[in-house]
Amino acid sequence: MLNIEKFLLLTAPHRSRITGVESLFVAARTTLTLLEFERTETVQFVAADATKAWDLTNPLIRVDDSHTPSAVGLNEVFSNLSKFHNKQVSSALGNKKLDPVKGIEKEFARQGILTGDSRHYRLVATDALERVQDDLGLALRGQRTVGQQDRILLEVIEAINASKLLLGSQRPGWSMAEFSQHVHEYPSGDPVVDQLAKSTSSLTGLMEKSKMAALSERPAA
Repeated sequence: MLNIEKFLLLTAPHRSRITGVESLFVAARTTLTLLEFERTETVQFVAADATKAWDLTNPLIRVDDSHTPSAVGLNEVFSNLSKFHNKQVSSALGNKKLDPVKGIEKEFARQGILTGDSRHYRLVATDALERVQDDLGLALRGQRTVGQQDRILLEVIEAINASKLLLGSQRPGWSMAEFSQHVHEYPSGDPVVDQLAKSTSSLTGLMEKSKMAALSERPAA
């Protein structure tokens, strides 16, 4: 399962109940989309200043559209990729043309993971979510090898300051401090994740003002 799909599963149960955070979820999904296309060699990242090839703080996106996506849910995004050729990563993060949420939700609905109409999908295959949570839990507890894709996903979750919502509220044993400690033990070092962290660090107040805290602290019925 792709990191984008895992991220969507983690957020699907909450999307319709949270206000003020969807823009951050879009930024996270576009980050994971770019990194998936990098993994499949559809895009690569190069220094914005050719004289500083080592400087990938906000790299350019180079698109090779001969590499088609391996996941059906990315087809629509793939058709828009060329619009971001030679654009810096910062201009792409959070752009809805690179947000695969509709395509992935449609594919999940076809597979029976989600149900409902296109505006109000809800999770029905809770076992799919549990598999993702359990797998991340093994990584966080050091019970399995942490790979590059794990590092990227965990850093993206932390970058949008949503660890309490996505993980802590569903696994009370994972405090935000412990989650952060584990993430920083295994940094991905990816320039796209770094750019996401920079672009969202000023939005911590927005997250605090959102309903996220109340939602994650709400007692079970």
